[in-house]
Amino acid sequence: MKKGVFFAAALCVCTQANAHFELYHRIEVRIVPEESWLELLIHQSDLEGKTIDAYLRANFAILVDGKALGREPIVDRRSADLPDGFLSAGFVLSGREKLGLHLLHDSGKRLLFVITRSGVFPVTRDLAPGDEIELVLR
Repeated sequence: MKKGVFFAAALCVCTQANAHFELYHRIEVRIVPEESWLELLIHQSDLEGKTIDAYLRANFAILVDGKALGREPIVDRRSADLPDGFLSAGFVLSGREKLGLHLLHDSGKRLLFVITRSGVFPVTRDLAPGDEIELVLR
């Protein structure tokens, strides 16, 4: 009986760990005096043959200082801290005032948005499709 309960609990935990990337997009904005950075953690299955730019346009509207972010992200696949199957892409936001992010209605996933500022505990926001968030970067 104990083995059956342990197996069921282990199966639930493993299923939840795998479901996370299936249910959520993940974006972190790091706001530091020297160089602010918007980082996206993307599971490779989300790309499905699309470029990162196409993935971003299909799921998000990103505004910096009121204007659409119109450049390709910097892709960093080298980070040893990334879980298997993930890649990191991001944008430098230094010298900018405001960041606005809108999770499009048809994105199909929620968004886990993490805000990290120097010397302050990170803040997370859970956005549903159609929600938006605006941050002052200074």
